[in-house]
Amino acid sequence: MERTEESRDGQQPGRRYLLKDHKGHILLEGTPRFSENVLTQAFPHPPRTDCVQLSSPQLSGTLLMQNSQNFILTVPDIPDGEADRRTALELIHNGVNGGWNVNAGEAVSPVFVMAVFLFCRYLDKENEFVSI
Repeated sequence: MERTEESRDGQQPGRRYLLKDHKGHILLEGTPRFSENVLTQAFPHPPRTDCVQLSSPQLSGTLLMQNSQNFILTVPDIPDGEADRRTALELIHNGVNGGWNVNAGEAVSPVFVMAVFLFCRYLDKENEFVSI
């Protein structure tokens, strides 16, 4: 797993999360996004990053952080020609008992679950308060 920063025409650098195989090929790429309610957040706080746009040759979806203990991956679903979204994976922290509960269909591989879990942990770190 790698976190990169790219310059966009002298503006704020854009972050990307890259999951690579042992040969360096990108298996899954994620771009963190700000919360939809950026304009309603209090002034002294920076915008909250609460989702990651994921893409790979097999998948494109949105990983949404409900809070630091609940993450939902939604993917496009096209029933009857209308674009809709469906939950493909949900990770929920098991509270004081520790560990994580995973809700996913049988088609979701354990390797993919671990990849999404890594993206969840990186997303959670985006919002940590930095102190020096």
